[in-house]
Amino acid sequence: MLASHGSFGNEGHAITAMSHEGRRPPRRPPLRRLARCAALGVALGLWAALWAPAPAAAQSSAQFSPQPSVQSPPPAQSARRLATAEEQDAWEAIGRVNAGGAGFCTGTLIAPDLVITAAHCVINPRTGRMWLPTSIHFVAGFRKGAFAAHRVASAVAILNPEESRPKGRNATLSYVPRDLAVLRLGRRITAQEVRPLPLAVRGAEAGEAVQVLSYGRDRPQALSIEEICPILQRRGDVLFTRCEATPGVSGAPLVRLGPGGGREGASVLGVVSVMSVSALGGPALPPGAGVATAAAADRLGPRLIRDLQ
Repeated sequence: MLASHGSFGNEGHAITAMSHEGRRPPRRPPLRRLARCAALGVALGLWAALWAPAPAAAQSSAQFSPQPSVQSPPPAQSARRLATAEEQDAWEAIGRVNAGGAGFCTGTLIAPDLVITAAHCVINPRTGRMWLPTSIHFVAGFRKGAFAAHRVASAVAILNPEESRPKGRNATLSYVPRDLAVLRLGRRITAQEVRPLPLAVRGAEAGEAVQVLSYGRDRPQALSIEEICPILQRRGDVLFTRCEATPGVSGAPLVRLGPGGGREGASVLGVVSVMSVSALGGPALPPGAGVATAAAADRLGPRLIRDLQ
């Protein structure tokens, strides 16, 4: 309710409003009254906008709009394309990780109750602390409001948790190897719902071609596929790629396809961490190319799994 800062009396203010000659002062010019009305209208409009309720999609990470959001289109020469419904069914182990009702990344179901993603996806950028597990949702096979499975995390583990706090939105090359998180789901996802996509037994090699499946800000409501992109260089646990990266692609899997070049026998080699920028160092990469952290089983083993116990 709007409240005034005071009220006029019946007599006192009438007396002070009179001129010394006993006459009321002349009325304000019409243009001045119009200007005051316009200013009041603007003020009321701003007040209404500030107190209007937030959109439902921003209030809960468990709520999803059935219609695709209007976003900037991908670059004209983008190698990422929208997956068909049949392709998305084959890769339904990849889904959206919605954290704290504040944003989303990409994640992959690697076991019935385990999801791998980027560590910065589960950290509140304002506080530098991890979101509560119960505020992190994994939505497998999400496509325009439909999904194969939806679970809430019960525990989260990240590599070197005391060192894995990015400073604001900045990232350095030294942070990339630690940008890895595993979520334990509160309830297992059955094989009838979704088949997991396991970690690769053998790690990535320079020159190896991979496939990247992701939910980017340009297509937040459906899976995108970049079919063939190479790992240009490996430095320790950092993978420099030519794969495209855009906000939302963080946590997306670098997939080694199966022997037949498809889903059967495919496995996860790493997860996308950051977009290449000159400040990161490393080899020269195309603008916006993804830099990933290695995530094969030969690196992780039982380490993160043990931390979830």
